[in-house]
Amino acid sequence: MPNTFHRRESRTQTPEDAKMQVKSGEVWGKEARWSSVLSVKAYTGQLVGRGIQFTTAIPPHPNQSPFEAHWYYPNTPGTMLRTKDGKDYAAISAVVVNHQA
Repeated sequence: MPNTFHRRESRTQTPEDAKMQVKSGEVWGKEARWSSVLSVKAYTGQLVGRGIQFTTAIPPHPNQSPFEAHWYYPNTPGTMLRTKDGKDYAAISAVVVNHQA
């Protein structure tokens, strides 16, 4: 059964991003600060406030904080590579609900 995750509205999770995520059925991410590894990052559980909430059948990478989830490309099975405007991103398939509209 898929788990529930969320991302809060921010400069890196804009309402425009939310619309694209709903339409594509994918959540994307790039390198975390101080890292060179592409990853999708989210918080576990239900969203409180503005942002997106999503479910995915792809389990996050093991050994994470109980409050955060990360999917690393290529190390987490099911994580895909996407390219936009010459930049690479990690991506996972998800059912996304937009709470930013």
